[in-house]
Amino acid sequence: MNLWNDPVNFIALWLSSLFVGWGAAAWLASLIIQLIGVVVLISIMMVFDIFLVWVERKVVGALQDRLGPNRVGPFGIIQPLRTLSNSLSRKTLRPMAQTKWFITLHRFFL
Repeated sequence: MNLWNDPVNFIALWLSSLFVGWGAAAWLASLIIQLIGVVVLISIMMVFDIFLVWVERKVVGALQDRLGPNRVGPFGIIQPLRTLSNSLSRKTLRPMAQTKWFITLHRFFL
């Protein structure tokens, strides 16, 4: 087995031998490797999603003949954090009939 021919299987076999060498059972080593794979896959997907949101904002900004979200941070990277802080700091009018937790939670669903 070569790293260049099949890197995923090579890393999985290396991790399996490492965990078994540390005294873990084979099924436990396999489970740990699968969990590591899931975490890595989800992390890659989340980073790719952040990149796609950034590209979408840039494209929409170009289509609307404006500069896009480049007012906060370099290349608009900090814009989602600014949007979150703006959403959380909004003042809401609280009707007397509504409960406080419902009004507080509605910000996240708008």
